Amino acid sequence: MIIVVEGKNDANKIKSIFADASVFITNGSEINMQTILDIKRASEKQEVILCLDPDGPGEKIRKKIMEY
Repeated sequence: MIIVVEGKNDANKIKSIFADASVFITNGSEINMQTILDIKRASEKQEVILCLDPDGPGEKIRKKIMEY
């Protein structure tokens, strides 16, 4: 399972609950192309769960990821 989060605090919380999960950190809405490509590559082998805030920046990240 791959879980995409916005920041380090989010990643730490997820890891405390799902120790075996792979966590990708977007570093906020300024997600870079390398991170998007890494998520895309990983999604070919595993399920990806977007665990993003339900606000403007979270929607922006979700939209960028879903475009690819």
